[in-house]
Amino acid sequence: MRIIGGDCRGIKLSAPLGLNTRPTLDRIRESLFNILGQYFNGGTVLDLFAGSGCNGLEFLSRGVDFSYFVDNSSQSYNVITSNIEKCRLKDKSKVLKMDYKKALESFLSETFSYIYMDPPFMKRDYYIDSINLIKENRLLKKDGLLIIEHKTDDTFELPEGFSEIKNKKYGNTSLSIWSFVNESNICG
Repeated sequence: MRIIGGDCRGIKLSAPLGLNTRPTLDRIRESLFNILGQYFNGGTVLDLFAGSGCNGLEFLSRGVDFSYFVDNSSQSYNVITSNIEKCRLKDKSKVLKMDYKKALESFLSETFSYIYMDPPFMKRDYYIDSINLIKENRLLKKDGLLIIEHKTDDTFELPEGFSEIKNKKYGNTSLSIWSFVNESNICG
């Protein structure tokens, strides 16, 4: 696993050991940034269920100003911290070892340009809870993007105030990219 593009291109990243994490494949990240070409221009990213941190680091390498990494695993926390150091991006990063719900509730004064969420495939409730908390807490800027990596068989209801940019399938993994388009429709 490595950084695909940008300033840190080619840097090899570590991943947590075991089967509890499923790092995003290089080809999926490369395809994502091909899709985001016209939408990607700086800002702040939240890498939720970060695992190795590869998604937030890819955003940083390609010009995002700052990235938050959230994962509740001690092993993931250590791997993310190590990967950030390898990329020399410590001043543009913050790693939070905490439950996703607590993290999403703690960001009330923060809005993000991009939120990349990649919960465990078998935890459908994590997806639904995260989407609802992102919406309720108004965590995306207007025109901000919510990128959801999920099992191809799973579909999620598009929340009011969002529009679908793209849904791309990669075998048993899919990316759904939603844009936050209408702040007045967000409940609070």
